[in-house]
Amino acid sequence: MKDSTSALFSLGLGNPRGNENPFLLTFGVFWYRWHNHVADRIARLLWQAYSNSNIKDKYKISTSYNNETFLEHFDEKIFNEARKWVIATHQVRDHSYM
Repeated sequence: MKDSTSALFSLGLGNPRGNENPFLLTFGVFWYRWHNHVADRIARLLWQAYSNSNIKDKYKISTSYNNETFLEHFDEKIFNEARKWVIATHQVRDHSYM
């Protein structure tokens, strides 16, 4: 069994010392999971808006995607939009204690 404090045993949080403090590890996992939740909601909303023919006509969207190619095409946009929302959530949480 690997030692949880070793740099080899890491949950991939981007920091080899991420597992040294359970409190910091918990917050790292929390923010990653929050990002995935926000990204999922953004992707669903974007797909609903894109698949609505009224919106496609209004903004003159002529390309067509299925769900898979849509997510491949917009994955970077979804990731960065979710990143902005997570950062904003973090800032609001930090400033509410000041």
